[in-house]
This record gives sequence, structure tokens and C-alpha cells, in this order.
Amino acid sequence: MLSTGAFNALLKTLEEPPAHVKFILATTEPQKLPATILSRCQRFDYKKIPAENIKERLQFICNESNIKITDEALKSISILAEGAMRDGLSILERCVQEGEDLIDDDKVKDLVGIPKIEYINKIVKNIIENNIEESLKSVNIALNDGKDINNLIWEIIKYLKDILLNKSGNILSLYNEKELEQINELSKLISKDRLIDCIYCLSELASDIKLTSQKTIMLEVTIMKLCSYS
Repeated sequence: MLSTGAFNALLKTLEEPPAHVKFILATTEPQKLPATILSRCQRFDYKKIPAENIKERLQFICNESNIKITDEALKSISILAEGAMRDGLSILERCVQEGEDLIDDDKVKDLVGIPKIEYINKIVKNIIENNIEESLKSVNIALNDGKDINNLIWEIIKYLKDILLNKSGNILSLYNEKELEQINELSKLISKDRLIDCIYCLSELASDIKLTSQKTIMLEVTIMKLCSYS
């Protein structure tokens, strides 16, 4: 957020720093830093932490703090953290603050507003079967349960993407055995081309829905459109 003038003012100090001072500059946009600044710094590019490493660390913290949590819940938090340990710890802390004796997967997803997997499975299954009435009913059940419509759309997109990955032979580590069986069954009923079309259609909806106050209507129309695909 520093202006060019501010960077130039800082440059003199960086060139001749006080002996007892070390400067640590942090940014997510290093390309915006002037070359004169970058040339005077040691640069360290941090990568996302693998979900498995986040899960191991969260498990250690839970053990040390006597927090009772299921393995599925830990896996969900580590994936939701998207490579950031801080975000994983924040989600865990929010779960602990709820005061539950045991933190399970449903609790984690409910806390961050993610629809339960059975909601998503039913919606996608009915779309694949071109069942408009049941598809809309499943969507309304999820929305009436208080789920955020934007989260619902993206969860459907991610589920379709995982079915596509499953058809391509990729291993899906997020799901338990029962959920994987459901994905295997659905992958047999739909082609890759239709999956890709559905993903693109819902992605456009996710972008367009930000500009309207009639979000539910737009979602319902899109679901009906998806049910008309063959």
C-alpha cells in the first residue's frame, strides 16, 4: 500500500539501516514492489501448507488442549484452511467456542455455512436424472435450513468437479467410504462433457448472482436449465 514516494523515502533507511534494526517486509503482491526495494532484500516465497500437514498440527493442538474432535472434522478444517495454518486455527477456535463436547464434521460445516454433503448429493443426483421437481425441492430444503446461497452454488460446483476427477481416475481424499460410493454411482450416470457444461453454467451463475437481489430465482432457473441437458 506504500506509494512510490513512500518507498523512495524508505530506500535510504534500507540502504543504511541502524545496526540494531532488521526490517521484515511482507506482501502478497511482490510484483508491485519497486526493483530498488527488491534488490536490497532477501526474498522468501512462502507456499501453501499441504492439508495433511495442517491436519497433523491441528491434531497435536487438540491432543495437547484436550479438545475432542473427529478425524473427519479435522480433515474438513484442514481442507477449508486452503493452505493457511492461521485460517485452520481460526476455524478450530470457533468450533471450540461453541462449547460442544465433541466437534464433528457436521459441526464444522454448519459453522462455516457449508451445506451437508447429503444435500449436495441429492441436488446433483436429481440434476443428472433430469428431475426438475426433486432438484428444486432439494435446493429449497438446503436454503430453508439457513445455508448461504453462494456457498451452496460453489459446493455444487466442487461436487461436480470431484465427480469429474473421479471419472478421470483421481483419488478423492476428502470423502468417506459411503460418500465415495455415491460419487462412483453418479459418475456412471453422467458424461464428462455434461459435467463440464454444468460446471461452466454454475460458475457463470456464481458470478452473475452477485449483481441481483433475486438470487433464489436465478438459482432455480439455472437448476431447471441443468435438468434439461442430456
